[in-house]
Amino acid sequence: MIFPGGGGNVGFETTNSRVAARTAYLFSRQRDLLARAEVAVAVITVPSDQPDMDSEFRRSARHFEDMKAVVRDLTSRYPKAGLVLLGHSRGTVSAAYVAQALGDRVAAVILMSGFYDRDPRRGVGLSEFNFDALKTPLLIVHHAKDLCPTNLFGPAQKLTERFPAIVGGVPIDGEIAASLFR
Repeated sequence: MIFPGGGGNVGFETTNSRVAARTAYLFSRQRDLLARAEVAVAVITVPSDQPDMDSEFRRSARHFEDMKAVVRDLTSRYPKAGLVLLGHSRGTVSAAYVAQALGDRVAAVILMSGFYDRDPRRGVGLSEFNFDALKTPLLIVHHAKDLCPTNLFGPAQKLTERFPAIVGGVPIDGEIAASLFR
């Protein structure tokens, strides 16, 4: 499951019973990798009755209930698959808290360009998250020179001292990304 950053609105549209995103998203260059038969991807977008997914919503029981329903559906379709939660930017709040709520149903969590600090306009992020209580394997992915004011490297660097990480200008090429799904 991929949790996009920002307000979480990927811009899905339905045309002729097919769902498509109006705009390219973060993984548009990795579509071949993600389209492989052994990989099923669920991109989580903002619920239809929400204007966006702020940090508080991403930490809410309502969000967890929605994600439990998604996981039930994915598990029924792909009973042998391992569930990996990948969050990007503010989506890392969803990935971490949903992993905590789902417990051992999650095989791994990947936090990319995480939102670790409290921001007066964007919420608490992961500043209150107890990483030590997370029983799921965790991978931190962050660029050391990330310029996003809510995703600076300093807080991520503290986590890289305790958890596996990919840091710097190291691109996630096909080989590295494929190893995450083995």
